[in-house]
Amino acid sequence: MRVDGEVVYRPTVHYAYRPCDDAMLSIEEFAGRGWRLQDNKRIMHDEIVDGADELGVLLMGNEKGVYWYGSRLTTPQARRLAPHNAATSLQVGGAGIVWALDNPRAGVVEPDDIDYRTVMRVARPYLGEMVGVYDRWTPLEQRSPLFDTPCDEDPWQFFNVRVPW
Repeated sequence: MRVDGEVVYRPTVHYAYRPCDDAMLSIEEFAGRGWRLQDNKRIMHDEIVDGADELGVLLMGNEKGVYWYGSRLTTPQARRLAPHNAATSLQVGGAGIVWALDNPRAGVVEPDDIDYRTVMRVARPYLGEMVGVYDRWTPLEQRSPLFDTPCDEDPWQFFNVRVPW
């Protein structure tokens, strides 16, 4: 939030991405090869025939627990909208490119400083189903009993959300 052009509040933002199981296996293979790329590579395009992507925001710590709002788009839906694309490319790429083309002299810009109305105007027809869901989940749920991981009693503290390595 800005007051007179100065940032006075900025919420904590965490970015998380969970690739599909096959992508995780590929990463394991890569690690098993000592982080050396395979000799043969290919970029998959139309070979991807199914699947879906859910891309959104999880707002944590509200009175009802958490609220997820985002886009659910399947590969077939994406292909009907833009042939040779997958859900992720439509959900992530297109609107940003349009904003950049409309603002060629902007340079490096923080996401908070991009006009979200322009981005959503362009992106909305390509996002598929827009969904909003409340849940009672907290970061303290489903903690593994195998490890004695310290936590804060306030579930919404960063200490409870981070993944210790």
